[in-house]
Amino acid sequence: MVEDVNDERVAAFNGPGVDQAAALASGAVQYETIMGPAAYGVSLTEVEMILVEQDIDLQRNNDQLKAIRRGEWTEERLSSWCAEKESHLERAYAESALRATPDEPRIRALLLHCLEEHYGTLEGCVVNPDRAVEALRNIEAELGRVRDLL
Repeated sequence: MVEDVNDERVAAFNGPGVDQAAALASGAVQYETIMGPAAYGVSLTEVEMILVEQDIDLQRNNDQLKAIRRGEWTEERLSSWCAEKESHLERAYAESALRATPDEPRIRALLLHCLEEHYGTLEGCVVNPDRAVEALRNIEAELGRVRDLL
């Protein structure tokens, strides 16, 4: 069922590593090997997998990330690798067949499936309204917002 969600286009990525990489680039913080994987490698490789393969394998680059953390990669080598990876990601993004927006009903269905696999049935806990009921609720909510104007 994971493949149901993996066709969602990555429109923007702002993980914690983006802030760390920006802080390193500006000189606000000093490079430490422990922050290398978070600041650079993790976010870039995950985004690349999603764009190119429409899937993600969190174990794939473990050896590389551990080498970075152990200090086997210099900051210059890591920066160079990231610059190369970013240009590759720009091309991958332009060529990607992923959607521009997520398919929220499919994501919700996947989440419910995962929760039911773990906890069992959620029939008494989850309201799954049909399209008409959902539309009526949206209309009621909108009327509630502008009721004081009427």
